[in-house]
Amino acid sequence: MIKADTSGNVTGVIDSRQIMKNPSEILRISPNPCNKAAKIQISVSHKDYVILKIFDISGSEVTTIFNGELNPGVYSHIYNATGLENGIYFVSLKIGNRLWKNKKLIILR
Repeated sequence: MIKADTSGNVTGVIDSRQIMKNPSEILRISPNPCNKAAKIQISVSHKDYVILKIFDISGSEVTTIFNGELNPGVYSHIYNATGLENGIYFVSLKIGNRLWKNKKLIILR
């Protein structure tokens, strides 16, 4: 498998057997806590429709980072968090209609 960013630029290669063993998930958010921008890395285990969103602590949607179809692989998204207040947020990954994964994102300036 080829690792690529959201623009399609190749960022590396990963063994496809490793991806198939692992479920789709949010791999990491860094830095976390962050004050300006956070790199959100996700893995997608099979071709499907993917939605990546940020919610505030009350559950209100803040923004949609990505909404589209992805092939199996590892993807990185840079999120500009300068418009967010200090606090706790949740990055949510939805794969198809059946899978939600969440990770905490802390904004601290």
